[in-house]
Amino acid sequence: MKKMKNSVEKGKVRYIIFKESNSWYGVALEFNLVVEGDDKATTFFNLSEAIQGYVEATRRSRIRPTVLNQAPSKEYTQLWKAINSGRETKLKRYGNNQNSTQTEKPVTVYNYGFIPQLA
Repeated sequence: MKKMKNSVEKGKVRYIIFKESNSWYGVALEFNLVVEGDDKATTFFNLSEAIQGYVEATRRSRIRPTVLNQAPSKEYTQLWKAINSGRETKLKRYGNNQNSTQTEKPVTVYNYGFIPQLA
């Protein structure tokens, strides 16, 4: 996949809105942002707001735009690939210690794609 080149002026961010167990999650992959919500619409709205706030904070802090072009978490990268290949969507979760193994949990993907990141 071509590497994203986001700046504080423009760009686009891959996102996924999904349900795992009883919770809805929204992920902005290149920003490593994750929000949780009670329903899919609220989760999407909160993710959009978080993205705007993240870009604005980057602009105001005058930090390098590398924070807008992060390598996504492995579990969400794998979920993105599974969605785009048409495979069953399962999220690989890793435990918090070295001895724990990964587990796969099925997720319900509501929406995914690209959100334009406009200043």
